[in-house]
Amino acid sequence: MKGQDVVILNEAFDNSASDRLLGNLKKEYQYQTAVIGRSNGSEWDKTLGSYSSSNPEDGGVAIVSKWPIVEKIQYVFEKGCGPDNLSNKGFAYTKIKKNDRFVHIIGTHLQAEDNGCGQTSPASVRAAQLKEIQEFIKNKNIPSNEYVLIGGDMNVNKINAVNNINSEYRSMLDTLHASSPAYTGHTATWDATTNSIVNYNFPNAPAEYLDYIVSSKDHANPVYIENKVLQPNSPEWSVTSWFQTYTYNDYSDHYPVEATLFMK
Repeated sequence: MKGQDVVILNEAFDNSASDRLLGNLKKEYQYQTAVIGRSNGSEWDKTLGSYSSSNPEDGGVAIVSKWPIVEKIQYVFEKGCGPDNLSNKGFAYTKIKKNDRFVHIIGTHLQAEDNGCGQTSPASVRAAQLKEIQEFIKNKNIPSNEYVLIGGDMNVNKINAVNNINSEYRSMLDTLHASSPAYTGHTATWDATTNSIVNYNFPNAPAEYLDYIVSSKDHANPVYIENKVLQPNSPEWSVTSWFQTYTYNDYSDHYPVEATLFMK
């Protein structure tokens, strides 16, 4: 995580672990948001959407930056399905001042695939959430000569979908008015064949590409934007359950995506 301008964190659900993580990142990334949905206090300039203090889980998204964050807004999605319906999932909006320009960054985590959704299609919930993001961007009246980036775990799989105009991947880009980045690095962000955590939980599941950083076409367009999937290995760590020890060498079940942009 070192050496970035901005980092979007997902699944920072555990309060004590995420507080420790954010604290340890403070030296390099002194400008930070809180985790969305954990509270609606003064750590945010505004709280929008459907925040509920009675939901047992927060939204798990935070943004950290080496550049000053001059505005912070949290937005909680109108609805989720399955366990997500009991969380304050949504997005964090930040206005960041890098030298003499402003960059607007939205970090999010969309509805997960879940059998607990019953008759509700998770894809339809994601489609509605993407529309909420786009509506927020539209209503924010961000100057067209400033950059707007949207990133996070979209739970939208691009594998075998890039050239399918009817795919959820293409619909995601269309809804966000976003351009497709160049893709480099590993071919998936969630892969049982290479990731020890995914392999334990879902050993036979096909690989999926779920995590992105994309740029709004309604605003300043980068000369080039690349999404590179990194595969960092962690020191081995173990957990014990029912007298059985399980050992892993990955930080997360999702690989991080590093976005490189060349701005005009």
